[in-house]
Amino acid sequence: MTASCISELPKMLKNQNHQSRFVRITVCGARGSGKTSLIEQLVYGIPPVRKKAQPTIEDIYACFVETERGVREKQVFIHDTQGIDSSNYDIPRTLMPHTDAFILVYAVNDVESYNIMEQLKKDIDKNLSKKDVHFLIIGTKLDLKQRRVEAAVALNWAAREKVRLIEVSSLDRRSLVEPLQYIMNKVIQTQSKSTFGRPKLGARSNTIANIND
Repeated sequence: MTASCISELPKMLKNQNHQSRFVRITVCGARGSGKTSLIEQLVYGIPPVRKKAQPTIEDIYACFVETERGVREKQVFIHDTQGIDSSNYDIPRTLMPHTDAFILVYAVNDVESYNIMEQLKKDIDKNLSKKDVHFLIIGTKLDLKQRRVEAAVALNWAAREKVRLIEVSSLDRRSLVEPLQYIMNKVIQTQSKSTFGRPKLGARSNTIANIND
């Protein structure tokens, strides 16, 4: 944990010269899909507790991740969005221009959360103005026995959408690191090809940590 860096985050986020030095990821999913537990296990190493989910309003996590390219301390800002239900599929439109990658989350034991994830993908595609945004789909709660979403169905959908889908258990932190490294590498490849400036982004961060697998 390197909390001393927290005061520098707003300045870094607003500085155009630093835009390629970090990755901005937005995590979306249905209420109770396990997205916050996934993030907190990844960032803090805190395993999820099986209890009634506390609704997320919005939160930002900051961490450093070593990528497969050997780039140490690549900074990542993870935006945890409010959980979505079937009556409202919208995510904040203001996030879209500033996001390098979306992680869409559903629970393998909840068909509705899977349907919401599919609709989220459609909604983002429809309203996205940037072409160089990457997607990763994560099915959570793989450790539970009450599977309701068949893996073959989800994988076939992902193949049609040309996105990567992976099923994980938030109890296993090591299983979460590889997907994050994957999506980071996709973004880094895009950033390395681009010679243009990034849009400005101002945000508040509540935590910063190091992630090692």
